[in-house]
Amino acid sequence: MINELKIFKLSTVATVFIACLYLLSNFFYEYFILISILFFIYLFNSKNKNWLTKTNVNLLKFFPIFFYLLRIITIFIHQNKSIFWDMQLFLFKLNCQVDWSLHYTYKFTTEKMECISLGFGPFSEYIYGPFARQFNITLNPWTSSIFIFVITFSTMIYLIYKQKNNNFLFLNLLITFPPFLFLFQTLNHDIIFIFYFLILFKNEKFLASNLYMFFLTLLTLFKIYPIFILFGVIVYKLISKDYENIKKITIVSLINTVVLLWYYNSLNISVPSPISKVNTFGLFHDLTLLESINTVYLYIFITSLSIFLISLFILRQKLYSSIFKIQIKEWKTQDSLLIIIFSFLSIFINSYSNYGYKFSLNILLFLAVFKFLNKNMTLLFLITFAVIPLQYFVGTSLENNIVELFLFFLSKTLYYCFLTFTFLILVFNIEKLIQSKN
Repeated sequence: MINELKIFKLSTVATVFIACLYLLSNFFYEYFILISILFFIYLFNSKNKNWLTKTNVNLLKFFPIFFYLLRIITIFIHQNKSIFWDMQLFLFKLNCQVDWSLHYTYKFTTEKMECISLGFGPFSEYIYGPFARQFNITLNPWTSSIFIFVITFSTMIYLIYKQKNNNFLFLNLLITFPPFLFLFQTLNHDIIFIFYFLILFKNEKFLASNLYMFFLTLLTLFKIYPIFILFGVIVYKLISKDYENIKKITIVSLINTVVLLWYYNSLNISVPSPISKVNTFGLFHDLTLLESINTVYLYIFITSLSIFLISLFILRQKLYSSIFKIQIKEWKTQDSLLIIIFSFLSIFINSYSNYGYKFSLNILLFLAVFKFLNKNMTLLFLITFAVIPLQYFVGTSLENNIVELFLFFLSKTLYYCFLTFTFLILVFNIEKLIQSKN
């Protein structure tokens, strides 16, 4: 009777706590993030799972649906700010390739776009990769954006309710964190890439499928970073001495690489590299930012980072137990494949200069390595998702006050911890494969 009473009290407290998360998420987003982190700390340190009643599990599963639906309903009711602006811009630019005299106004705003002002004209250079110019269909940017949102949102709901393992319930909070919220608001087509790569968690053998490789090639011809999935597969196949499918993957990778090099070099097109203190991230981004301030700071930073990475590499065996909870020899082959390909993807994404929504792609590596991480490293990864980008905490610009400067340096510190540990995770997996084949 006493135990049943304790379980009831624990589950009731959890229910009240989750209800508070519902309220805070829409009215006090900063506090919601803070309480969510505390919830993660409790979750990964608690051995008592009695609070996981059916009601609480369903509340957590429904949370991201409520979170995003309420936001989009609010925007549709008030119609005072734009949403899905990246997808609208992307579709409009595709239309400009058909007719460069077009113009368009973002939904719910007065901001207008014209093809000519975006660089289109009789001698314009097409954008978004060489495959983009093959689209000769004019689409309504807003209607098409709504359609894409419905498809992706429905896919998210399906994945949430298909997941039966309660150990992943925390993901329902994580996907409402800043990089995912930013991705939702922009509806950048990175969201389609994430869903496509998630298929590999169902069965990594899809990488050997001609159909999967075909669509991966199409994605590569829209954006550069999917090619690093192919590079990761090649490295994995070479190290594991699995030469059965390596020729096909190598040929596809070479073709994609040649096409991309031709596209960007022959047409003199540069890859976008946004710079901001609050809504962008990346190693190249920070190097550019430091160079604009003082070149000496740039050299000091590069030297310090290089020494730090070399030191980590030398001391990697001593650091293993502080990162992982399972001996590396117990890792399965399919796990190593996913970790290696998503490590390559993550290192590239984090090394360049990107808007904050692209940090959401790091969830692929996190999902691949999650079951091997110890709780402290897991929390470190989760907290990093909470502070990139910073715009939801400090607004559109960074002020010189103590709180915002603290958040800025916290964000940078966690980002570089994430980047360096991604490097270590890749090294450990490559070493594991080499040892298993010798």
